Amino acid sequence: MIIGNKETFAVELIANENNPKMGYGKLWLQNSFLGTSEDLIYLNGYLISLIDEIINSKEINFELENRNEIEIFEVLKSKSKKRSDYAVIGSTFTDDFEIYSYKKDDSIIVLWKLMHEKEMIFNELKKYSKEIQFATVPLFELEIVKKKVLEIIT
Repeated sequence: MIIGNKETFAVELIANENNPKMGYGKLWLQNSFLGTSEDLIYLNGYLISLIDEIINSKEINFELENRNEIEIFEVLKSKSKKRSDYAVIGSTFTDDFEIYSYKKDDSIIVLWKLMHEKEMIFNELKKYSKEIQFATVPLFELEIVKKKVLEIIT
């Protein structure tokens, strides 16, 4: 089942028949997916906490206006051993991705890429693009989809 609009923000969700609190999910951001629906997860834990993490993205405190996606991705990465303030930790179904997000005005900007140095065990990720993905999602859409997902899984 798809909750939301894949062109902006949606969650693809399949609840486990034997245990509806468990299931499969992935995010859709401007027609590109993030995560994998091949990894069984706790829906009200991993899936909702990932959405919350993105909703709670920090505002950017430096200029990014004249930079492309690759440059922005590199700026958001931590250059020290300390984790970047903009890193999205996610959970098991997003472990194969490096993800960053930040808030700008009333939108959340999400950048991610598949970590291609890892051996891929999920079929849907074997042919996934190695390029940096970039999406801008209105904050209110994230909140609406989260509310609908919670209604379904609780």
